[in-house]
Amino acid sequence: VYVSESFVGVIKIYRRDSKTNDLEYVDEIETGTVTDNIEVEPDTGNLWIGCTPQLFKDALEVQPNKVDARYKAGSQVLRISFKGDPSASSASIREVYFDDGGQIAGASAASPYGNNVIIGSVTHNTVHCHIKAY
Repeated sequence: VYVSESFVGVIKIYRRDSKTNDLEYVDEIETGTVTDNIEVEPDTGNLWIGCTPQLFKDALEVQPNKVDARYKAGSQVLRISFKGDPSASSASIREVYFDDGGQIAGASAASPYGNNVIIGSVTHNTVHCHIKAY
C-alpha cells in the first residue's frame, strides 16, 4: 500500500496483512516535490505519480477569484520503480514529464498505458503524452 504525503513530498510504503487487513509501516521515499495521486502499473509494480512542484502557484490556480494568468503551476510526473521489495533503498525515481504550466497546470494524476501516459489536473486540461524512452 502506498500513501502520498503531499506537502512533505514523501511516499509512505505499508505492507497489508491479507488475513486481518492490518497495515505495517515499511519505509518512505522522499520525492523532493509535492506528490498527489499514485497509479500502480499492474504489470511492473512501478508507481506513476502526478506532482505539482510549485505548490504556492497551484494554490493561486485553485482560487478562481485570485488567478493571474501570468502564474501557472508547473506539472511533473514521476515514475518510481523498485529492484526487489518496495523500499527507499530499492527505489529508482525518474522524472518522465515536466512542464512549467503552459501545457498543463498542477498535475494531480498520471496513468500509463504502453508508451503513453495520460496526465490529469484538478484545475486544468488533460494531456496525452507519447513517451519515447524512460
